[in-house]
Amino acid sequence: MKYEIIRHISKIKEWNSVSIQFNEVKWYNGKPKYDLRKWEDGEPKKGITLEREDLETLYIALGRELGYEQHDKKETEEIPFINNSVEENVEELMDYRNFIVYGAYEDCMKKGHNCQDITVIVPYYYNGKVKEIKLPARKCKTCKKYYISNYQYNTLMKKGRILCQIVSKKEYEEYSKEQEAGGLSEQSILKIVGYTVNSNDDYSDDYRHNVLKYAIAEEIFTKEKAIRHISWLIKLNENKSNMEESVKKWRSDRDYLRGYNEKKPLYGVHKFICN
Repeated sequence: MKYEIIRHISKIKEWNSVSIQFNEVKWYNGKPKYDLRKWEDGEPKKGITLEREDLETLYIALGRELGYEQHDKKETEEIPFINNSVEENVEELMDYRNFIVYGAYEDCMKKGHNCQDITVIVPYYYNGKVKEIKLPARKCKTCKKYYISNYQYNTLMKKGRILCQIVSKKEYEEYSKEQEAGGLSEQSILKIVGYTVNSNDDYSDDYRHNVLKYAIAEEIFTKEKAIRHISWLIKLNENKSNMEESVKKWRSDRDYLRGYNEKKPLYGVHKFICN
Protein backbone atom coordinates (compact mmCIF):
# COMPACT_ATOMS: atom_id res chain seq x y z
CA MET A 1 0.00 0.00 0.00
CA LYS A 2 1.63 3.24 -1.18
CA TYR A 3 1.13 6.28 1.03
CA GLU A 4 2.90 9.33 2.39
CA ILE A 5 2.11 11.02 5.71
CA ILE A 6 2.22 14.72 4.89
CA ARG A 7 1.52 15.91 8.40
CA HIS A 8 1.05 14.27 11.82
CA ILE A 9 -1.84 16.16 13.41
CA SER A 10 -2.77 14.18 16.51
CA LYS A 11 -2.42 10.78 18.17
CA ILE A 12 -5.86 10.22 19.68
CA LYS A 13 -5.24 6.95 21.50
CA GLU A 14 -2.38 4.47 21.93
CA TRP A 15 -1.98 1.02 23.46
CA ASN A 16 0.87 -1.47 23.02
CA SER A 17 1.91 -1.21 19.35
CA VAL A 18 -1.51 0.10 18.22
CA SER A 19 -2.63 3.71 17.89
CA ILE A 20 -5.47 5.77 16.45
CA GLN A 21 -4.09 8.74 14.57
CA PHE A 22 -5.43 11.81 12.84
CA ASN A 23 -3.09 12.82 10.01
CA GLU A 24 -2.91 14.38 6.59
CA VAL A 25 -2.06 11.53 4.22
CA LYS A 26 -1.46 11.18 0.50
CA TRP A 27 -2.64 7.80 -0.76
CA TYR A 28 -1.08 6.44 -3.95
CA ASN A 29 -0.89 9.39 -6.38
CA GLY A 30 -3.92 11.21 -5.03
CA LYS A 31 -4.05 14.57 -3.33
CA PRO A 32 -3.48 14.80 0.46
CA LYS A 33 -6.57 14.20 2.60
CA TYR A 34 -7.40 14.21 6.28
CA ASP A 35 -7.13 10.67 7.59
CA LEU A 36 -8.53 9.09 10.77
CA ARG A 37 -7.13 5.58 11.09
CA LYS A 38 -5.86 2.76 13.28
CA TRP A 39 -2.14 2.05 12.94
CA GLU A 40 -0.38 -1.12 14.13
CA ASP A 41 3.39 -1.54 14.20
CA GLY A 42 3.64 1.53 11.98
CA GLU A 43 1.30 0.08 9.32
CA PRO A 44 -2.12 1.55 8.37
CA LYS A 45 -5.23 -0.48 9.15
CA LYS A 46 -8.92 0.36 8.82
CA GLY A 47 -9.89 4.00 8.77
CA ILE A 48 -11.53 6.81 6.81
CA THR A 49 -10.33 9.74 4.69
CA LEU A 50 -12.02 13.14 4.82
CA GLU A 51 -12.16 16.17 2.56
CA ARG A 52 -11.90 19.58 4.24
CA GLU A 53 -15.69 20.13 3.99
CA ASP A 54 -16.29 16.69 5.60
CA LEU A 55 -13.99 17.67 8.46
CA GLU A 56 -15.80 20.97 8.96
CA THR A 57 -19.17 19.17 9.10
CA LEU A 58 -17.74 16.77 11.66
CA TYR A 59 -16.35 19.71 13.65
CA ILE A 60 -19.83 21.25 13.89
CA ALA A 61 -21.42 17.93 14.88
CA LEU A 62 -18.81 17.29 17.60
CA GLY A 63 -19.26 20.81 18.96
CA ARG A 64 -23.01 20.26 19.30
CA GLU A 65 -22.55 16.83 20.88
CA LEU A 66 -19.99 18.01 23.44
CA GLY A 67 -21.66 21.33 24.13
CA TYR A 68 -18.64 23.43 23.22
CA GLU A 69 -19.01 27.11 22.45
CA GLN A 70 -16.41 29.42 20.97
CA HIS A 71 -15.65 32.74 22.62
CA ASP A 72 -13.45 34.91 20.43
CA LYS A 73 -12.92 38.50 21.57
CA LYS A 74 -10.16 39.34 19.11
CA GLU A 75 -10.75 42.19 16.65
CA THR A 76 -9.68 39.83 13.87
CA GLU A 77 -11.27 36.43 14.38
CA GLU A 78 -10.24 33.13 12.85
CA ILE A 79 -12.43 30.34 11.54
CA PRO A 80 -10.97 26.88 12.37
CA PHE A 81 -8.86 24.97 9.85
CA ILE A 82 -6.55 27.79 8.81
CA ASN A 83 -4.13 26.36 6.25
CA ASN A 84 -1.24 25.07 8.34
CA SER A 85 0.18 23.06 5.44
CA VAL A 86 0.70 26.02 3.12
CA GLU A 87 4.38 26.35 2.23
CA GLU A 88 4.27 30.14 2.58
CA ASN A 89 1.86 31.76 4.99
CA VAL A 90 0.10 34.03 2.49
CA GLU A 91 -2.72 36.23 3.70
CA GLU A 92 -4.78 38.36 1.32
CA LEU A 93 -7.22 41.05 2.38
CA MET A 94 -10.45 40.91 0.39
CA ASP A 95 -12.40 43.88 -0.97
CA TYR A 96 -15.25 44.42 -3.44
CA ARG A 97 -13.02 43.62 -6.43
CA ASN A 98 -12.45 40.06 -5.21
CA PHE A 99 -14.89 37.28 -6.06
CA ILE A 100 -15.27 34.58 -3.40
CA VAL A 101 -17.27 31.57 -4.59
CA TYR A 102 -18.76 29.18 -2.04
CA GLY A 103 -19.84 25.59 -2.47
CA ALA A 104 -17.49 24.72 -5.36
CA TYR A 105 -14.21 24.20 -3.51
CA GLU A 106 -12.75 21.55 -5.82
CA ASP A 107 -13.94 22.86 -9.22
CA CYS A 108 -10.75 24.54 -10.43
CA MET A 109 -8.54 21.77 -9.03
CA LYS A 110 -10.46 19.23 -11.12
CA LYS A 111 -9.87 21.37 -14.22
CA GLY A 112 -6.12 21.39 -13.57
CA HIS A 113 -5.95 25.11 -12.88
CA ASN A 114 -3.07 26.77 -11.01
CA CYS A 115 -4.41 26.87 -7.43
CA GLN A 116 -2.94 27.82 -4.07
CA ASP A 117 -4.28 27.30 -0.55
CA ILE A 118 -4.12 30.63 1.29
CA THR A 119 -5.71 32.52 4.17
CA VAL A 120 -8.10 35.34 3.28
CA ILE A 121 -8.99 38.24 5.55
CA VAL A 122 -12.61 39.21 5.02
CA PRO A 123 -13.92 42.58 6.25
CA TYR A 124 -17.50 42.78 7.48
CA TYR A 125 -19.74 45.53 8.80
CA TYR A 126 -21.39 45.02 12.19
CA ASN A 127 -22.86 47.42 14.73
CA GLY A 128 -21.43 50.51 13.07
CA LYS A 129 -17.89 49.14 12.73
CA VAL A 130 -15.80 47.31 10.16
CA LYS A 131 -14.20 44.17 11.59
CA GLU A 132 -12.18 41.35 10.02
CA ILE A 133 -12.20 37.58 10.10
CA LYS A 134 -9.60 35.11 8.79
CA LEU A 135 -10.51 31.88 7.04
CA PRO A 136 -8.90 29.30 4.76
CA ALA A 137 -9.54 29.63 1.05
CA ARG A 138 -8.32 28.32 -2.27
CA LYS A 139 -7.07 30.89 -4.76
CA CYS A 140 -7.35 30.03 -8.45
CA LYS A 141 -4.64 31.99 -10.24
CA THR A 142 -6.08 30.90 -13.58
CA CYS A 143 -9.62 32.22 -13.01
CA LYS A 144 -8.56 34.96 -10.55
CA LYS A 145 -11.16 34.01 -7.97
CA TYR A 146 -11.26 32.46 -4.51
CA TYR A 147 -13.16 29.48 -3.09
CA ILE A 148 -14.49 28.81 0.39
CA SER A 149 -16.59 25.93 1.73
CA ASN A 150 -20.28 26.05 2.62
CA TYR A 151 -19.36 25.87 6.31
CA GLN A 152 -17.17 28.95 6.04
CA TYR A 153 -19.87 30.78 4.07
CA ASN A 154 -22.56 30.03 6.66
CA THR A 155 -20.24 31.19 9.45
CA LEU A 156 -19.49 34.44 7.62
CA MET A 157 -23.15 35.23 6.99
CA LYS A 158 -23.80 35.22 10.75
CA LYS A 159 -21.16 37.90 11.33
CA GLY A 160 -22.79 40.84 9.59
CA ARG A 161 -22.70 42.47 6.16
CA ILE A 162 -19.72 41.04 4.26
CA LEU A 163 -17.71 43.74 2.49
CA CYS A 164 -16.61 41.76 -0.54
CA GLN A 165 -18.31 39.77 -3.29
CA ILE A 166 -19.35 36.33 -1.99
CA VAL A 167 -21.53 34.42 -4.42
CA SER A 168 -22.59 30.90 -5.33
CA LYS A 169 -21.17 29.19 -8.39
CA LYS A 170 -24.38 29.92 -10.32
CA GLU A 171 -24.34 33.61 -9.35
CA TYR A 172 -20.69 33.91 -10.37
CA GLU A 173 -21.45 32.43 -13.79
CA GLU A 174 -24.28 34.96 -14.24
CA TYR A 175 -21.99 37.86 -13.29
CA SER A 176 -19.33 36.54 -15.70
CA LYS A 177 -21.83 36.53 -18.59
CA GLU A 178 -22.88 40.08 -17.74
CA GLN A 179 -19.26 41.23 -17.69
CA GLU A 180 -18.63 39.60 -21.08
CA ALA A 181 -21.65 41.47 -22.43
CA GLY A 182 -20.12 44.82 -21.52
CA GLY A 183 -19.65 45.03 -17.79
CA LEU A 184 -21.84 44.87 -14.73
CA SER A 185 -24.76 47.30 -14.59
CA GLU A 186 -24.91 49.90 -11.85
CA GLN A 187 -27.83 47.98 -10.34
CA SER A 188 -25.70 44.81 -10.10
CA ILE A 189 -22.77 46.72 -8.60
CA LEU A 190 -24.96 48.32 -5.92
CA LYS A 191 -26.39 44.90 -5.10
CA ILE A 192 -22.94 43.34 -4.86
CA VAL A 193 -21.65 45.95 -2.43
CA GLY A 194 -24.65 45.42 -0.17
CA TYR A 195 -26.59 48.60 -0.88
CA THR A 196 -30.34 48.14 -0.65
CA VAL A 197 -33.43 50.03 0.50
CA ASN A 198 -35.50 46.85 0.71
CA SER A 199 -37.89 47.06 3.67
CA ASN A 200 -37.25 43.39 4.47
CA ASP A 201 -33.59 44.20 5.26
CA ASP A 202 -34.52 47.40 7.15
CA TYR A 203 -30.99 48.80 7.02
CA SER A 204 -30.46 52.11 8.83
CA ASP A 205 -29.42 55.35 7.12
CA ASP A 206 -25.98 55.03 8.73
CA TYR A 207 -25.52 51.52 7.36
CA ARG A 208 -26.45 52.50 3.79
CA HIS A 209 -24.25 55.59 3.94
CA ASN A 210 -21.26 53.62 5.24
CA VAL A 211 -21.65 51.00 2.49
CA LEU A 212 -21.70 53.72 -0.18
CA LYS A 213 -18.69 55.50 1.38
CA TYR A 214 -16.73 52.27 1.58
CA ALA A 215 -17.43 51.40 -2.07
CA ILE A 216 -16.46 54.90 -3.22
CA ALA A 217 -13.26 54.83 -1.12
CA GLU A 218 -12.40 51.45 -2.66
CA GLU A 219 -13.08 52.90 -6.15
CA ILE A 220 -15.82 50.42 -6.99
CA PHE A 221 -17.74 53.35 -8.42
CA THR A 222 -17.43 57.12 -8.25
CA LYS A 223 -19.61 59.39 -6.16
CA GLU A 224 -21.02 60.95 -9.32
CA LYS A 225 -21.92 57.56 -10.79
CA ALA A 226 -23.69 56.53 -7.58
CA ILE A 227 -25.66 59.80 -7.50
CA ARG A 228 -26.68 59.44 -11.16
CA HIS A 229 -27.91 55.89 -10.65
CA ILE A 230 -29.83 56.68 -7.45
CA SER A 231 -31.41 59.65 -9.26
CA TRP A 232 -32.48 57.28 -12.05
CA LEU A 233 -34.04 54.92 -9.47
CA ILE A 234 -35.95 57.85 -7.95
CA LYS A 235 -37.26 58.99 -11.35
CA LEU A 236 -38.25 55.44 -12.27
CA ASN A 237 -40.22 54.81 -9.06
CA GLU A 238 -41.37 58.19 -7.67
CA ASN A 239 -44.94 57.84 -8.98
CA LYS A 240 -45.45 54.30 -7.69
CA SER A 241 -47.48 54.21 -4.48
CA ASN A 242 -45.83 50.99 -3.26
CA MET A 243 -42.33 52.53 -3.60
CA GLU A 244 -42.82 55.64 -1.43
CA GLU A 245 -40.58 54.41 1.40
CA SER A 246 -37.84 53.31 -1.01
CA VAL A 247 -37.90 56.64 -2.85
CA LYS A 248 -37.65 58.45 0.49
CA LYS A 249 -34.51 56.45 1.36
CA TRP A 250 -32.97 57.00 -2.10
CA ARG A 251 -33.49 60.76 -1.77
CA SER A 252 -31.91 60.72 1.67
CA ASP A 253 -28.91 58.77 0.34
CA ARG A 254 -28.54 61.04 -2.68
CA ASP A 255 -28.56 64.13 -0.48
CA TYR A 256 -25.98 62.51 1.77
CA LEU A 257 -23.66 61.70 -1.16
CA ARG A 258 -23.93 65.23 -2.54
CA GLY A 259 -22.44 66.52 0.72
CA TYR A 260 -19.92 63.69 1.16
CA ASN A 261 -16.22 64.63 0.93
CA GLU A 262 -14.73 61.61 -0.85
CA LYS A 263 -11.15 62.84 -0.41
CA LYS A 264 -11.17 61.59 3.17
CA PRO A 265 -10.55 57.81 3.24
CA LEU A 266 -13.00 55.77 5.28
CA TYR A 267 -10.95 52.79 6.47
CA GLY A 268 -7.59 52.93 4.67
CA VAL A 269 -7.81 49.30 3.57
CA HIS A 270 -4.81 47.79 1.77
CA LYS A 271 -5.30 45.20 -0.96
CA PHE A 272 -2.83 42.47 0.06
CA ILE A 273 -1.10 41.36 3.21
CA CYS A 274 1.70 38.82 2.80
CA ASN A 275 3.77 37.36 5.62
